[in-house]
Amino acid sequence: MFVEGHLYSSVEVDGSKNPALELHYSKVESLTDPIIEKMVLSARSRRVPSLSPTELEIWNHFFFYQQKRVPDFFGEIEDIKNFPARIEEVLASLESEIGRPIPAHLRQQVTDEDAVERIKKDAIVGSLFDPATMVMEVLQARGLVIAVPRREAKSFVLGSNPMARMGTRNGSSLGNPEVELWLPIARDVAITPYGRPGEVQIIVLEDFQVRKVNQGIFSRSTMLASGSRDLIESLRAPR
Repeated sequence: MFVEGHLYSSVEVDGSKNPALELHYSKVESLTDPIIEKMVLSARSRRVPSLSPTELEIWNHFFFYQQKRVPDFFGEIEDIKNFPARIEEVLASLESEIGRPIPAHLRQQVTDEDAVERIKKDAIVGSLFDPATMVMEVLQARGLVIAVPRREAKSFVLGSNPMARMGTRNGSSLGNPEVELWLPIARDVAITPYGRPGEVQIIVLEDFQVRKVNQGIFSRSTMLASGSRDLIESLRAPR
């Protein structure tokens, strides 16, 4: 239900789709899949998984992309939401710089509906290729906490924006030590960057902590999925 074809393909001038980013994500996912399996199996038996520096680096890249690759994340970016207005701002700035109006036929090439959508899509794909060095440095400077619910009856939800961001009272940047960013990787396993570099911990979450993660995902997602209809209904009715 969350699949969207060619979501990460840029559009060439001739209308053809360039799947370079799709292929890059596929490679990252293939490398991360056995690491996720190791984490889940270890967490369920309450054992700390042995992760090599290379595996931790692969995980950090996967974690980073999971945060910014989803459409709900795009929807939070003001420049994306106001893209036509941003194009007009750029055109006005260019006209001011050159001292004359841009010819109508050239203006139309970047302001008609199809052109705006193509430029916006290419801008999004281009930004997703950006390795965001500062964010990666923050992730690499932390360890991992792998969390499981204390009670088997409790589970995490899957959201179209898959992460819960908490502790944002003093800013939402991951560089803020108060900020927690939680990513469920199974119905009963969630991960957050925390601790010393290279350190991996297993912790147990109480019911209210599991709910807090689920509420964080619910509040930022346009779609939600779970094996429990009752769980989703409970999130729709805040306590």
